[in-house]
Amino acid sequence: MAVLREAFAAANEAGREEPKPELAFAAQIAAWHRKRLRRRGFDRTTFDSYLRASGLPGGLADLDPDVTRPLVHFMGYELGERLYVAFRDGRIPVGALRRVFLTDFEQPGRAFEVFQALAASVRSIRLPQRF
Repeated sequence: MAVLREAFAAANEAGREEPKPELAFAAQIAAWHRKRLRRRGFDRTTFDSYLRASGLPGGLADLDPDVTRPLVHFMGYELGERLYVAFRDGRIPVGALRRVFLTDFEQPGRAFEVFQALAASVRSIRLPQRF
């Protein structure tokens, strides 16, 4: 993932030999999510179940903000890049993007549903090497 490479490079530029443990854990979770997202049966509980099996009894609720911030950034940044490339290449219509901006994300579960649908619709998009 390009975002992970950039985060690790920034950590190294700051004189660190390794990224902070929180960033490394967020990267690990993001990589797991990226692989599993493509499988059937991936739903809202899958992510939480993985975290519980990884030793966090509270699942998502046990994640520290120092982990959730980069995790959300990694996942959102990749989705945004894929949406941009798909839109630029004419593979996603303007109406689909407009519906996202008009969506009420305050409804319980709605953000996950929209994320899943968008991620599935741009799954096959290959990002240019510059990303």
